[in-house]
Amino acid sequence: MTLNAAANYISNSSRTNPEGKVWQESIVSRIKELPGGGPETAKTLASDSFAAQDNAQIYVVGTESAVALDDLKTITVPATVEDGYICRIRLANNAQQITVWESVSGDGHIKTKTAPTANTASFRLKNTRQFLDLKLIRVGVNYSWDEITRDETLRVESMPGGKAIATLTIATNAAAPLQSLNKLIVSSGAADTLNLLTQTAQNIDVQEVTLIPNNAAHVYTITHASGGGAANSMAMSDSANYSLTGNKWIKFTKTGTTWAEIARGINLQLPVSTGSTGFLVPDGSGGWSQGSVSPSTFGGTGRRTCPTTGTLTGDYEHTGNWTTTGAIVAINFRLKCSGDISIQHNIIASTELLGGKVGPVAATHNQGLIGSGLGGGGGSGYVNGGGGAGHGGVGGNGAKFDGTSSVMGLGGTTYSVANQLCGSGGGGACLWTSGGGTGGAGGGGIYIEATGLITIGSSVTISALGAAGGNGTGGSDGGGGGGSGGGIDMRCDGAWTLGSGCTISVAGGSGGNGWTTGNSAGGGGGGGGRVWVRAGGTATTSGTVTVSGGGAGTSNGVVSVAAVAGSSGVTDIVGGATYPARTVW
Repeated sequence: MTLNAAANYISNSSRTNPEGKVWQESIVSRIKELPGGGPETAKTLASDSFAAQDNAQIYVVGTESAVALDDLKTITVPATVEDGYICRIRLANNAQQITVWESVSGDGHIKTKTAPTANTASFRLKNTRQFLDLKLIRVGVNYSWDEITRDETLRVESMPGGKAIATLTIATNAAAPLQSLNKLIVSSGAADTLNLLTQTAQNIDVQEVTLIPNNAAHVYTITHASGGGAANSMAMSDSANYSLTGNKWIKFTKTGTTWAEIARGINLQLPVSTGSTGFLVPDGSGGWSQGSVSPSTFGGTGRRTCPTTGTLTGDYEHTGNWTTTGAIVAINFRLKCSGDISIQHNIIASTELLGGKVGPVAATHNQGLIGSGLGGGGGSGYVNGGGGAGHGGVGGNGAKFDGTSSVMGLGGTTYSVANQLCGSGGGGACLWTSGGGTGGAGGGGIYIEATGLITIGSSVTISALGAAGGNGTGGSDGGGGGGSGGGIDMRCDGAWTLGSGCTISVAGGSGGNGWTTGNSAGGGGGGGGRVWVRAGGTATTSGTVTVSGGGAGTSNGVVSVAAVAGSSGVTDIVGGATYPARTVW
């Protein structure tokens, strides 16, 4: 710690050779006080302090009398040290830890970044890998130290995800975790009891701990509030002991001197397949099937072998041919098949979940709410009917009583099957007395794609129907608008065949009826949906394709504008054609 020479000191012609030598020595001292300018300097704490010295920058500090934990509150410096001097501090020994204190009184105190309260312990140096950099701040004859930076490796490693999972052995019903994620090991045998998660100077920064079994067949009993809630005990959320075994896990956070449970659960890990095609995945029926190892870009649910009967939800990528063996209820159903598809049983799309956009009930004497989806029907006011939803066809307007003042439930607009596969919800009617009708749900969506043929056998029905609007349930309550028909999108590289006696239907739902007495308006019908087929081979239709709109709801009394049925949807079936990739669901 050497004072800089004054300006023009060397260039002054009156300088003597001895003065020049002194100046050169000062330059050497200054270099030694820079990072890397010289070796580390050993220091030992005395009365919570040590003295910095000339020709030094890095200090390796031990505790007073080699105790396991000591405090550092001040660092003294000689008067010749200049403002801005920087020093680095690290431990001399892992077994001698030092707690750095914040802003005690007197010269040489330390201002850290993490403890704004004066005269309090700020943080702890616990390992020789850690360091603390400080800058000297002089104000007149007084001085203090400001923290510049510190090494936080150990703190980061103690946090969730900071290090790879570690093993943690129970000893005398206690364990001392050194990091966040730990596999418990029994002290002996196949069972053990854990009463305490102990903390020492080495793991004081660990504030959140997750425990999982190291051996799924072993049983680890985690005691609730051991010793009546003694220090380092664990409090379970249900106030009962926890049996940790199998794929279970449990997580605790430190609260004062004890640990509190914040979560528990089961790891649902997939078993690894021995086959060449990748991993085993759920087959939707409680079992496991062979799936593809490559990442899926189809929909959002992932790759899995498609069952051939039952309730099917979400995305399936099926390897090989696929033939139905029983009726299917489809909920937002999408299938890609690397082979031929043969549909020999009914497939009925549900209006639930993403496939069914439901128009909600309106609030008393307020306008009904618009139905969900791109073609949602408009809500109505007064005693008028809700508007039907649109899709392939336009939704019908709801009936209206007076000519000017009240809101009419308008029918929803059309939209492309490429933008939304399922139908939309009809508009809700005003809740005038006891119950205006809700809007009907939109029909669901069915997407089927094959690299080979798609054959729909005789007398099979594939439908995605819009639901009818709800009826008014009290005096002057109007009916809700019908939901629009859903969407059926089929694509194949080979031939597409709709067999004799088969029906594909995406009809819209009827508008709801007004209440049977008084002035009450019917809802508009939902528009028909869309049937979109592209086949690389021929496209043969021997059955029936229905895209009709839903009928208008019945009104009572004299209306100024009658309810309107939904218009027909769109049938678009083309053979000998290529098809683009579908990107919107």
